[in-house]
Amino acid sequence: MRSSAIDDTDPPHRLMRLRGPRSLWLTSLLLVSVVSVTPAAWAASSLNYQLVADGIVAGGEQATAPTTRLYRACLGEVIANDVASTTMKLSEGVFVIQNHLNLLLPHKAPTFNALTTPTAIASQTLSGTKAADTSLWLNGTQILPLNADTTWSYTYSLIEGTNVLNLLTKDLNGNASATITTSILLDTTPPTTPVVTDDGAFTSTFTQLHATWTSSDPGSGLAAFEYRIGTTSTGSEVVAATSAGLATTLTRTGLTLVQGQLYYIAIRAKNGAGTWSDWGVSDGIYANASAPILSTFSPADGQKFTHGTTVTLSATATDADGDALAYQFSVNGTIKQSWSLLNTYSWLTTVSDIGLTTLLVEVRDGHGGSVTKQQEVYILRRPVSPP
Repeated sequence: MRSSAIDDTDPPHRLMRLRGPRSLWLTSLLLVSVVSVTPAAWAASSLNYQLVADGIVAGGEQATAPTTRLYRACLGEVIANDVASTTMKLSEGVFVIQNHLNLLLPHKAPTFNALTTPTAIASQTLSGTKAADTSLWLNGTQILPLNADTTWSYTYSLIEGTNVLNLLTKDLNGNASATITTSILLDTTPPTTPVVTDDGAFTSTFTQLHATWTSSDPGSGLAAFEYRIGTTSTGSEVVAATSAGLATTLTRTGLTLVQGQLYYIAIRAKNGAGTWSDWGVSDGIYANASAPILSTFSPADGQKFTHGTTVTLSATATDADGDALAYQFSVNGTIKQSWSLLNTYSWLTTVSDIGLTTLLVEVRDGHGGSVTKQQEVYILRRPVSPP
């Protein structure tokens, strides 16, 4: 620093560049050395001086010249700009000593506003804050030119999977801020359609239905399930779409099922990005609390027959629902008549049947109701006629 009479055409200047870790407040140490250099016509008995930071007077002091002062000043504002100009003035009448200090300050790193992740939306409007008089760079590419704005927004197209976003700003001298890193997961694929399993062909409990299911989502994971119950595969008249949370099993109580009605349980899955799968539907379960009743089965238990004779197997059954009944007859574990609406079967006995023989009849109503009955008869060897 030097002291001289002011000459507006030739002001003294000194450039100081400060580098180092960024802090919220800038503190500068100015060593002011004043030597009394005055024309003979003017007698300076004192020296008034003040520190002006960005046009704001930071402090002042009086002293008798010549003197040397160590002056410590705080700019008094949060550093937001890249360059701050500090001017120190020493004056006594027409005597002015002025130094310009261009302080190159590290600027604040930019910020991201809240982001939604995972997401199923590829086109995202990113936004946040930045220092004034900076440009904005995303993943090494400038996305906004240098401007005085302190907020920013930019439309960015995500790719499927995890998108890592590295954001920084640069000032007019190319100095970069700290890098801010975040990530967004893009998942545009829905979960797999749930595979739903109910409790079989029929249920005799009319107050509840039960089901289990499986589904997966390799992208953003499973976040929720919904279920519905109807009398068709697309219906929801029994139970409208209802949250099942993350459970993979359901027991819905408090129902009033109707005898003879078929019910379907449907499940759909949602992933972490909010995308729903298609509805997966059970194969249907029949409300059937009325099984067939078998009233007769012949031949009678313990009856005897000689081999070579034809034995008629016959059964009589009823069903309270009026369902069509099917019959199946077996002899010693071998099916002789497979499921049929016929309730009789003619069995021709042979020598291989000699002995104790087990007869079995099965009756079913086609909706899960069934009844069986087993009886034993004796097949005797036919006597040999004398010559």
